[in-house]
Amino acid sequence: MAKIGQNFLPDFCMRICSMLIFVKLLFITSLSFLNFSPLFTSVQSTRDTAVNGQTQPTVQGAVVSSIPAVEPQALQKPLAPMPMQAPQTVSKTQAFTSQELIASGQSDVLSPPPAVQQQQTSALQDDAARASQKAATKITEQVEKATKALKKVTKTAEKLVQAFTLEPKNPFPQFQPQQIPSKVVGTKTEVSISISTSLSGKNDIIGTHINEGMMLVFNHINTDYPSSNYFVQTFSGDDKSDALYARNNINQLQSNSPVFLSLLGDENLFTALSSMLRSQLLALFPIAGVDTIRKAGYRNLVFFRPPYEKEIEALTAYAIYRLRRKKIAIFYEESDWGNECRKKVIEVLKRFDIKPVELAAYPDGSVNVSDAVDRIAKKSPNVVFCIATPRPASTFIRLAINKGLYKSVFLGFSELVVIQKILNKLRGANMITSSVVPDPLRSNLPLVQQFRTAMQKYLPNQAISPFYFEGYINALIFLKVLNMAQPPITTEKIISTLEDFKDFDLYGLKLSFNPAIRTLSDQVWINEGEGKDFIQASDIKMDE
Repeated sequence: MAKIGQNFLPDFCMRICSMLIFVKLLFITSLSFLNFSPLFTSVQSTRDTAVNGQTQPTVQGAVVSSIPAVEPQALQKPLAPMPMQAPQTVSKTQAFTSQELIASGQSDVLSPPPAVQQQQTSALQDDAARASQKAATKITEQVEKATKALKKVTKTAEKLVQAFTLEPKNPFPQFQPQQIPSKVVGTKTEVSISISTSLSGKNDIIGTHINEGMMLVFNHINTDYPSSNYFVQTFSGDDKSDALYARNNINQLQSNSPVFLSLLGDENLFTALSSMLRSQLLALFPIAGVDTIRKAGYRNLVFFRPPYEKEIEALTAYAIYRLRRKKIAIFYEESDWGNECRKKVIEVLKRFDIKPVELAAYPDGSVNVSDAVDRIAKKSPNVVFCIATPRPASTFIRLAINKGLYKSVFLGFSELVVIQKILNKLRGANMITSSVVPDPLRSNLPLVQQFRTAMQKYLPNQAISPFYFEGYINALIFLKVLNMAQPPITTEKIISTLEDFKDFDLYGLKLSFNPAIRTLSDQVWINEGEGKDFIQASDIKMDE
């Protein structure tokens, strides 16, 4: 395992550095190509053109005035008598070029006075100067835009490199890596765990609900679980929805306990990977779903929730078999997480012989979704997969409805439940989300009834949400494992106990460990919105 970790970090850093070098080279090449070429072209189009040795101002190649040149030798020759010709009349419809008039000796007809020529030349020079200034301004704007984009890419890459390469300053100074700190309190044993979650930033609502759901269990063990042999002391930190803060939290909290409960977000989970591979950290039930990190060999990682692929399969089956809709577009975040989920959606749709009508992304860490809205609205899909965090997803759905997609159904992962109710009520959005927990409001499972009682008792003013429930389940599983393992409690004993779960009954919710993807549950439900019961994905009829 240590060897895997050693190979992983250099390889990752090399990829990041390669990406930075590529972006910077692309930026330099773009500047070299531009080289103020629009300015050069603008001046070139208005430069003087030589005609018969005379310099004539031109606009797009047309000669404005033309004065014939006189050869010096011609002044010394006697003039030949001109033959008499009958006067010629010019039809009103007949046109002559300046060259023809010169040849016929009538150039003075078109040649303006010197003062007018000077005015025309000055006007052309002014036009050229304005065109040049406009081109230069446009190039400056493009350069500034490219510079900002480069700075953003560089900053993000540097943050990720730093997050992945930071090492704990003094890991586990008081105990061995696999031993969980504990002390006897009366007749019970108190164990310590670490919690790094998002209490601020883009994932603050989800992080707060998860954290408070866990505290429903840990803060009331004496009252609600008197038979438990253990108390749980928690050491918490706010990762601010940022991978670098998460890594710093992990470095600091590891000195309190190697057990981390409910790490939030795939990026934040990745920052803990090096410590997990060295068996210095045990990540239990993270709120993450990508397949990349769900490896059979990662023993210090156990999930409760299934991977995103299960949620995608459930949402796709719902759209096809329940809604009878197949004109599907994909709106996604331009990030590792967003791109992986986009690929999974395309793979699942391919099983049903469906090709997305449009793919449109928005920048990671931004709510700039207008371009994606325009692209998707032009295709008029009747279903849109939203692979996005709550704020960009909310902005996209509101703008899409304004663009005419008010009859479309918007599908989202379980994380988007925090915006589902308000969009349905205020904008009339038809939004459907997946859920990795049973219906917390209407399910009759003993586990759900127990949860609702705890919410009413300890958080009576808070609206029940699936994330409160998921945090509650995570804490309850951990408490169960503590009481099943033999003391003294170590990370290895916790892992072995969880790996032995087979049809484990958690107050009516069945849990079985899947070693391939290291998860306890593969169950998914469909949340159609307020006032409707959740639909279990396995109950959706899989035939047309």
